[in-house]
Amino acid sequence: MAGALLFQDQQIQSAMIPWGSVISVKENDTIENITLTAIESGHSRLPVCFGETVRGFLHVKDLLHRKEIKKPGLR
Repeated sequence: MAGALLFQDQQIQSAMIPWGSVISVKENDTIENITLTAIESGHSRLPVCFGETVRGFLHVKDLLHRKEIKKPGLR
């Protein structure tokens, strides 16, 4: 709880990263490409962009039920 109280004294700019460092997906990317981006980046939430405009956010769990994703074989 003490950490939460200290957080209120920080400026939002201290938590931001430069736009060029943001890992995002395009709104017309394939499910496979988005899945690979999520795996390679290690992020569970990705901004969905059209150009430099953020249209929304995608949570990786929303990809799990997609039939288009090739599921690995079970042993």
